[in-house]
Amino acid sequence: EVSEDANKELIQEGWRHVFVPSAYIDDNWPLREAATDMEGRFTAVAGTRGFCVLDADRDRWRMFGDISQERSIDVTALMWCRDAVLVITRTWPRPDVAPLHEVLLMQNDALDLNSALARFTLPPARPLCWHVRGDMLLLLDDACVLSRYAFAWPAPDTGKAAAPSTTWFSALFGSGATKSSHWVRVTDPQAPVQCYQVSALRVTCPTFATACAIVPAARDPHSGGG
Repeated sequence: EVSEDANKELIQEGWRHVFVPSAYIDDNWPLREAATDMEGRFTAVAGTRGFCVLDADRDRWRMFGDISQERSIDVTALMWCRDAVLVITRTWPRPDVAPLHEVLLMQNDALDLNSALARFTLPPARPLCWHVRGDMLLLLDDACVLSRYAFAWPAPDTGKAAAPSTTWFSALFGSGATKSSHWVRVTDPQAPVQCYQVSALRVTCPTFATACAIVPAARDPHSGGG
């Protein structure tokens, strides 16, 4: 906890002290994830279920209007892609099976699963590490597979996500990753933002493979851990 004097000093240095709405935190404490967009305007935080978004310019929090949607989301990763929230979630079809992981791309001002910009299920392996750079998501799972996903946003003139071109992929990944055979659409064709799996490479380093195998499943309610 920050003391009153320390808080005043932080405010003088340009820091802002904001409180997560009790309407969210009362049911979802403790907070587990937080991420801020590149411009520093939007901040998303996630607790035990769902997430909410702060618009710092308007000093306003946005939450899911449908509480059942919020409760259905178990966030394992929270990121930003442009001004949209990029989330990796997990669900358990049954208590005795491994969870399914899904990627959600959500508008920061419309937290509604029915209005998701993009949504797709990941391969049946547990994500370990992730990173967003520009329109690319880099993901490493515990099967030692390193995957690259690219998001194609709607064109300003048509409002529809254009099919990726060689020029588009070259700009993201360089000329070595422009073969059309590498482009696998993973989202619904009607989704506002399209996502393509550009590559999936298996990491063969024995030491790394061993490390992947022993990383514990974080916050797994069925593992008996804390």
